[in-house]
Amino acid sequence: MLYYLKLDISTKNISVLKEFELPAIPPKSNFEAFGLQYIDGKLVAIWGNRGEGEETGTIYFGEFDSNTYEISFSGYGNFKVPFPKGNVRHISDLKVDPVGIVYITSASDAGDDGPFQSAVYVAGYLGLCDRKITWRPNPQLVPFYRSDYHKIEGIELVPGAEGGVVVGTDDENLRSYIYIVCGSS
Repeated sequence: MLYYLKLDISTKNISVLKEFELPAIPPKSNFEAFGLQYIDGKLVAIWGNRGEGEETGTIYFGEFDSNTYEISFSGYGNFKVPFPKGNVRHISDLKVDPVGIVYITSASDAGDDGPFQSAVYVAGYLGLCDRKITWRPNPQLVPFYRSDYHKIEGIELVPGAEGGVVVGTDDENLRSYIYIVCGSS
């Protein structure tokens, strides 16, 4: 289930404006990531099933209609990272930028006290071909950021000259952290 929320800062209140569902959900899915981005004039939805261990993660995508709150399912791609290994979640979060570059985080979780490992990747590219959304996976996954100590479960792209990539961790009993991994400090 997805929720369209309204935050009223003056009253410190959050309201649910609309509930809607993802299309084509396979059984036993475990979604950990969702994003929206305008790409070439289309509002594209992207979401990720995390996968685990030898089970690949899956990136799903489609066009989002903001008038009807429906997603027209376009396709998917399977995804498996080379690092971390072990108790890996191939997709712990994802974001897509305005030109269609898809960034994902992956995390290894051995329990509430760790040890943890994580990486950030450029997973591939979403673009339009004959007005249809297409996926092109990155053929050589190389982490552009790695952590041998934290479980990264959130990523944000901050635009502009002072922007960059910010990640958030959930290190369970060992607290949480926010890091600027690329960009201005």
